[in-house]
Amino acid sequence: MIYTVTFNPAIDYVVRLDAPLEVGQVNRACGEDCVLGGKGINVSGVLAQLGCPSVALGFVAGETGAWLERGLAAQGLHTDFVHLENGMTRINVKIKAGQETELNGAGPDIPDEALHQLEEKLDGLTENDVLILAGSIPASLPQDVYERLLARLDGRGVRCVVDATRALLVNVLPYHPFLIKPNNHELGEIVGRELHTDEEIAAAARTLQEKGARNVLVSMAGDGALLLDEQGQMHRIGCPKGRVVNSVGAGDSMVAGFVAGWQQTRSLMALGMDRSLFGDLMVEDGTAYLLAMPEAAKSLQDEWHEAGHTAIRVRLLDAPPQFTPPQGAQMRDTVASLRLDCVLAAGMSLSRARAAEIIRQGLVQRNHTPEERVDTLLEAGDLLSIRGFGRIRLTEIGGRTRKDRISIQLEVFKRERSS
Repeated sequence: MIYTVTFNPAIDYVVRLDAPLEVGQVNRACGEDCVLGGKGINVSGVLAQLGCPSVALGFVAGETGAWLERGLAAQGLHTDFVHLENGMTRINVKIKAGQETELNGAGPDIPDEALHQLEEKLDGLTENDVLILAGSIPASLPQDVYERLLARLDGRGVRCVVDATRALLVNVLPYHPFLIKPNNHELGEIVGRELHTDEEIAAAARTLQEKGARNVLVSMAGDGALLLDEQGQMHRIGCPKGRVVNSVGAGDSMVAGFVAGWQQTRSLMALGMDRSLFGDLMVEDGTAYLLAMPEAAKSLQDEWHEAGHTAIRVRLLDAPPQFTPPQGAQMRDTVASLRLDCVLAAGMSLSRARAAEIIRQGLVQRNHTPEERVDTLLEAGDLLSIRGFGRIRLTEIGGRTRKDRISIQLEVFKRERSS
């Protein structure tokens, strides 16, 4: 099960005016909404939309707390809040009148015995559970509460996700969180320098990984996101094109998407094993064969039970099966240069403009690493994987033709595409 924690939930009372706000005068609203939230609750909401049930934990108080619980239940979310005897769950007033004005409530005081109740709820978590801690810490709680909770769970195999800033994030790294999600500016503040390129961001993420984080997911607003997984591989994806309506909760959605993707795919990466322990995965007559080093094979047999939503059974073979390696179509062509867009266009019979578009959409990997630069120069032996299209291996680079083009040989594995 997935559990989210929101220490200080809120009811956002959003008021819209059709004229500028006049301070000291009576202002009449032209529209209003109530939004139930808090970072952990936002994550639970997105998880529900992605088909992953979760339990929202945290603290509520008073009539506003009861109203928030009823509202979340009406949305189909499961909750198990600690109920405080005093105070009230906060109401934040958001006034949208051209410029936005906010008046955020403080929230109730959280006594030590209430925190103990939350800790007791978390004591039941096992290696099959995921715990997501997100957001700031109320003034009435110890500011080391994230560390305290992760230390309490240390050694139980619970996969902990932390979405926090600066010291809150850095201080939990010794407990090896499964995922941390700083944005690129927060990451720069942590390492003490401005980060401009993917290489600089990946290097900074690797610094946090060396201190204990397993997966580092860096959100980059309109520039997309970068993931440094626990095998040290970098994954890069751009941002979908469209009009931004509201950026609130974008980071929470990213956390939910990562956890839902892991929960639903149960990939080899999710087992926490080094990719170097595995060889190729081959499929023949409805059976998949995975080549693995001896130290990984037994763990796979004991722990790998699902592929997506499909139950699987793993057994060890005394000897590897005999396969006929798949053969791609051999083709010779000439290209203006060894740029990625030129070779991709030649191999998949596309225009260079279309090839460049596919690259910028984050659909191309070069040697199993995401590549979004159209002008990357390829070398003999490079393998291109194009999501939805197939694979291209640059097997040979020849000389130049009389028209000053470069002769190349490719091995192309094209995916059958439905019309």
